[in-house]
Amino acid sequence: MRIILPGLMMIVLAVTGCQPACRYKPENDFHLKIQQTECRGICPAFVVEVDAIGKVKYRGEASAPRVGEWQKQLSRKSLKKVRNTMLEGHFWDYQAAYGEPGGELPAVILELTYRGQSHLVADYGKAPASLKALQARLLLLIGEEGFSRANL
Repeated sequence: MRIILPGLMMIVLAVTGCQPACRYKPENDFHLKIQQTECRGICPAFVVEVDAIGKVKYRGEASAPRVGEWQKQLSRKSLKKVRNTMLEGHFWDYQAAYGEPGGELPAVILELTYRGQSHLVADYGKAPASLKALQARLLLLIGEEGFSRANL
């Protein structure tokens, strides 16, 4: 009995002790970054980032309609749409780069971290139409409304 009781206690502690770790959900590991770089003309340069809880950070640079640091919160429903758009858009299947850097057009860089995997795709003006449509859809889902100045 003396041997069995400590063994049972260890099993109970092992099972109950992992509760915080067991609450980890892979979808909590989500980070999306959309970046459009400057071009040789007048092109809006910006970075938009969305995290696992739907917090959106926007940094507008040269020629962007909104310059500076901005933020907003997506609803759970909107965040789910953004995440599903990336997954249903087969983002993981795109190659790392389309075209060569340094052209006259702005580069559009999409970077996704999800469930322990990361993938970056850079469009230097040669991406397939489906990737360009994916970027446009994401920006539409994130929206332009509801931003406020970021607390610095």
